[in-house]
Amino acid sequence: AVLEEGPYRGKHFWLCAVVGYINHKSGNNNTMGCTKRLRRSFELSLAAAPDFIVLPEWNEVNENTCVEPTLASGTAPQRILKYYMHRLKNEAPAPNPGDDTELPNLVLSYRRVLKLGEALELELLNVPDSDRGASYVAQLSLKDPGGRTVREFPPETFTVKDLRDKTYSVPTEGLSQRVLMPSLAITAADGSKRFFNEGFLYVEIRPTWNWDYLAVKQPLRDLL
Repeated sequence: AVLEEGPYRGKHFWLCAVVGYINHKSGNNNTMGCTKRLRRSFELSLAAAPDFIVLPEWNEVNENTCVEPTLASGTAPQRILKYYMHRLKNEAPAPNPGDDTELPNLVLSYRRVLKLGEALELELLNVPDSDRGASYVAQLSLKDPGGRTVREFPPETFTVKDLRDKTYSVPTEGLSQRVLMPSLAITAADGSKRFFNEGFLYVEIRPTWNWDYLAVKQPLRDLL
């Protein structure tokens, strides 16, 4: 309706897709919500059918608003944006060149540092890379530095062609460990299993203070 008013008629309408805003120097933080802020802002923009969707900056690392591959984010933002661009152009989803397609295009995200009393949220996100209806099962667990399981979550089934997340929430006040190591078990459609016990960034739970609100976003296909 606003665009039909005289001063605005014939103008272009644009909206934004954003990653979040994490700046420890200013203390101004807008949560990433793991990958939810990027996905939901893009979906809201798409729903409004604007003339332009302004994407996040490429390399603004000071404010952590960027999509450039980093140690914390890997290629997760690129994989998500790639999926939406294929959807926008009515193209079939596709993997990145060189991807090991025997692994699911699954991203594990969480905040890497928390204060005691904050909830630890861990997000598993399947990013479609084909139209296949095949499914796989992912089971997430948390281990202490000695390799002992602290928390094991129920298995979750994902379909390759569906963009879908499963988010778990763990009250940190019930944990006695200061450091936790995420671990994933993946069961393919043919019943074969692969285990990822190393390679994810650890979670640190601090007793009294924290200035780091960054979420790490780690695709399985990025792990060494």
